[in-house]
Amino acid sequence: MSKSTPPKATATAAERRPQPFGDVVAVYPDNGDAYHLCVDGEPICGQTEHADPSNRENYAPNTAARRGFEPCAHCLRQAPKHTADGPPTEIPATGTPKACQLEQLQHHPQAALALPEPAPGVPMAELKDRFDKSTLYSWLEADILKERYSTRYDPRYAGRGHLWGADANCYAWVEDNIDVELTPCGNAAGVRNLRDEAGYTCTDESCDCRFDRETAKEVVK
Repeated sequence: MSKSTPPKATATAAERRPQPFGDVVAVYPDNGDAYHLCVDGEPICGQTEHADPSNRENYAPNTAARRGFEPCAHCLRQAPKHTADGPPTEIPATGTPKACQLEQLQHHPQAALALPEPAPGVPMAELKDRFDKSTLYSWLEADILKERYSTRYDPRYAGRGHLWGADANCYAWVEDNIDVELTPCGNAAGVRNLRDEAGYTCTDESCDCRFDRETAKEVVK
């Protein structure tokens, strides 16, 4: 017996999807620097009433953005609500980090200081620039980094991924407990373990200051 989805269920799922305007946007070079969201090939703000259709150019949203065009404000007002509102602007801390989160923040103070703000978030590509692969994977698993906003249907963002921000409790803890002035040399933020010799140093690789484990624990309380 077939396990295919019943037609009625398929239709219901399709109705829940946002309008598929994200594949192509319209640009009218002689009529400003805006690009327009399209449904069934036509700008949803009715821009064709005010511009010469023969002068229209079609781009993918991220291509239009790279060329310096901005989304049409009238189109955005007719976009799905989550797109029109954009990503969150502020997420306050509500308590302390979980034990598993706190342990990782204490052991990786330099990386902790590179956490993005809880909102609005940054693309995954930026996280990969900030953190090594192991740290990034561990912090995603521990919810130190959280998915904040899907850019899939928002043409203001290049690509189809998400924006990621720090857990608000973790971010607040780092601000309160990791202090660049606490390192003995005062040169850089956080401490790191010396792999080829005993002891610790700051995160400035050119610094020759050395200190013991007890001092390092004082830096990252």
